[in-house]
Amino acid sequence: MKKESLRPAYSFQSLTEKLIGFTTIERDSLDLLKESIELQSYLSTLINSIVERAKNKRIELNIDFQNKDVKVHINKSYFNLIIENLIENAIKFNDKEIARINVQVGKMPGKIQISVSDNGRGIPPEEREKIFEKFYQIEKYFTGSVEGVGLGLALVKRLINTHGGEIRLESEIGKGSRFTFTLPG
Repeated sequence: MKKESLRPAYSFQSLTEKLIGFTTIERDSLDLLKESIELQSYLSTLINSIVERAKNKRIELNIDFQNKDVKVHINKSYFNLIIENLIENAIKFNDKEIARINVQVGKMPGKIQISVSDNGRGIPPEEREKIFEKFYQIEKYFTGSVEGVGLGLALVKRLINTHGGEIRLESEIGKGSRFTFTLPG
């Protein structure tokens, strides 16, 4: 079977998983079965596997762990969804010849902080709060050029909040965006 014929099936499967996941989360039926993980090894493996799937893009990835041996107590499945959505957005909303993605991980008193930044299109100031709403997309800038239904960042925010964390966005048109979130740790 050709790879091209698998892409629509993968996209549909991914969309279906996001819709089911979001519906579950919206009903507040989250089961936060948390476990302690060593963040450096786990996050590096996860991010590299996501980048590996983006074969059609040239990606320059940098992961900076400001503190070694950082452990966090999280639900792995939900943490994976957070990271996958942020990295996938950094890739797909980037029309530069080389997509540069920087991930920074740091520890502060009582919490960990993770930032995902890119050199992509950037997000207009008037859209920055709206992009965390479900089914919201920035049509003016992304009309049909990127697949999706506008659930990713709404899901990310909800999962981070459920873990007791927060997310914020800094962005500049034409220069990229930085999503920074904290989790108890």
